[in-house]
Amino acid sequence: MHLHIFSKNKNRNASAKVWLVTLHVFDRGQLTKEEINIAVKLIQKNKEKINTQIEAFRKGKKLKPITLK
Repeated sequence: MHLHIFSKNKNRNASAKVWLVTLHVFDRGQLTKEEINIAVKLIQKNKEKINTQIEAFRKGKKLKPITLK
């Protein structure tokens, strides 16, 4: 399972992809190293919220993108 990471300052084609379990970045897209580091920290901090979204997705619920702060 992976997450798509978007910068609010760049277009959606600039997204990075991060494996959720290992937090390994396998596609940086057009995000900077600093943006990637911030994203990984936010993923760690919000893992429970992310897992709740994943479980809802698996149950077939329609989801909206979440913003992590």
